[in-house]
Amino acid sequence: MLFFLYATILLVCFAIIPTIYTSIKIYYKFEAEQLKKKWIFYLIGTIIVYIELLGVGVMILINDPELRAIWNIVDLAVVVAVVFKCRVARHL
Repeated sequence: MLFFLYATILLVCFAIIPTIYTSIKIYYKFEAEQLKKKWIFYLIGTIIVYIELLGVGVMILINDPELRAIWNIVDLAVVVAVVFKCRVARHL
């Protein structure tokens, strides 16, 4: 439990916050609307990856079969949505 908390704090402080902060700074430097739209898709995808990473860590920590089954269904739905988003975003 303590290691999970430690690892999560490190991940949030040294990976998630700097990534989101830098992405937002870069977004406001863009002038082309099309590039801004694609960057928003990148930012959303990055946030989804971090949510997935934290969710898997929580599911390993909790170790409840019913919650793992629910998380697997949610995880599969998110993966399908991200793949669909990538296919749609390619045509923007």
